[in-house]
Amino acid sequence: MIHEFEYKQWDRLYPIMGAYGAAPWTPDDACGFSDPKMTDAIDFLRSMAFTDRSTPAPGEQADFFSGESAMVIFQVSKIGPLADVNWKWGTVPLPSGPAGDRQVIGQAGLGVFAKGRNLDLAKEFFLYSTNTENAAKLARFFPPPRASLLTAETLAETNPLLSKDQLQEVIVDSLKSGTVRPGHTGYAQLSEQTRAGLDAAWKPKADTRKVLRDLCTSIQPILRTGS
Repeated sequence: MIHEFEYKQWDRLYPIMGAYGAAPWTPDDACGFSDPKMTDAIDFLRSMAFTDRSTPAPGEQADFFSGESAMVIFQVSKIGPLADVNWKWGTVPLPSGPAGDRQVIGQAGLGVFAKGRNLDLAKEFFLYSTNTENAAKLARFFPPPRASLLTAETLAETNPLLSKDQLQEVIVDSLKSGTVRPGHTGYAQLSEQTRAGLDAAWKPKADTRKVLRDLCTSIQPILRTGS
């Protein structure tokens, strides 16, 4: 199963899209949902939900942390509940797909607005938050961008639930081949339009190709204008 997806948070599907070599849009703002690779990716998930029943179907609930699912895709910041389970578990990188090894990299960051009211104070806070000591603390939730901190040894200090070997394999090594999730200046509106457009795909007899073509028609103007 895909953590927090529930057929609403469509951006949780990036690992499956990437495995098929698909992307929601291209760097030059062309819609990617009509790409046959995207159709294959969405149909793969549909087959899991409606054919072999290997993932919860729309309206069904399953929780990995309660032992209701054999596998879940999620990030290291969500691993905390595993401290309280009484069964054995392990970690593996995202599996390869038709497009090969396509690990997915999420991203978060801090910035300072040049037109802010307290620019000097904001700069001071930014430098404090991103210094070596505090960047190491943040490694508990986000793999650090500092190369000197991106080691299994550093990550192990703030992620006691994972061994150094696990951290090396699923985080450090994965970042070497990973692709950053696509962003856009109009992301908020794009995300909502995409969620609404994909609703039709989560029905057993949906025509995936038509649904995705219609979705492109809906979001292409937003992609071009950025809002």
